Amino acid sequence: MKIPETIKVGNIVYKIILKKLKTEFGTHDAFKQKIIIGNDLTKEMTRNTFIHELVHAMLFQIGAYKESRDEILVQSLANEIDKLFELKPEK
Repeated sequence: MKIPETIKVGNIVYKIILKKLKTEFGTHDAFKQKIIIGNDLTKEMTRNTFIHELVHAMLFQIGAYKESRDEILVQSLANEIDKLFELKPEK
């Protein structure tokens, strides 16, 4: 999966930034409209982290603020969505 430079979640366009992170794989900032992904992850971890941060953004955008902060819920959803990408080989 190629990570895009921007992605629209609801009516908000998020900028995707790949950069070195110290203590986390990625972050989501709804107010700055940014998703930051660590640039030193494996291809699989990058994809899973991107999806994880997208789930945070989606839950936030639909008004599920409490759920958007629930890391177990977010990671569980991200893992299930990530499995869909394993069904198609990358070109």
